[in-house]
Amino acid sequence: MPAAALEASAGGSLRVPPFIALGPVRSVFVHAEGGLAVDARHRVLAGDRPIPGLYAAGATGQGGLLLKGHGHHLAWAFVSGRRAGRFAATEEKNLA
Repeated sequence: MPAAALEASAGGSLRVPPFIALGPVRSVFVHAEGGLAVDARHRVLAGDRPIPGLYAAGATGQGGLLLKGHGHHLAWAFVSGRRAGRFAATEEKNLA
């Protein structure tokens, strides 16, 4: 929207916050596909070896997997985050 049109529609009130402009809005691209290489326990890999104590989840731990469809990235973030947390807690307990 041209700034002049927004200002005209606001009656010149754009000098006093808060400023609000609404839709139509469409999110097209919100993150990059890719991520770090991880193993089945979500440990970040350096070559073929895990880096001790470093885990990745969500888009960071996808390892290049492309998830198509609404909500799949959120589902993967929740599931992989929970798994990575459990594996990290197990590792921490074993190191103590």
